[in-house]
Amino acid sequence: MKFLKTLWKYWMKIANRLGNFQAKIFFSVFYFLILFVMGIPFRLFSDPLRVYGTSLKKKTNFSPWEHQMETLEEARKPF
Repeated sequence: MKFLKTLWKYWMKIANRLGNFQAKIFFSVFYFLILFVMGIPFRLFSDPLRVYGTSLKKKTNFSPWEHQMETLEEARKPF
């Protein structure tokens, strides 16, 4: 029985190392296959600075800021 306990202890050390290695491989593959592949279209088709607007006649990319009227009750609730 002592032999099996010793064998189990060594197996758990090996299994822990194998599990850590397998997790690194899995998450690396996940990153490059899923996140990288999804990131390419987002990067290509996004326009965060609104350089290519819907109207080519626009001379500015300025978007007006609209002031929202706040009451005293809304000011007391910060979130």
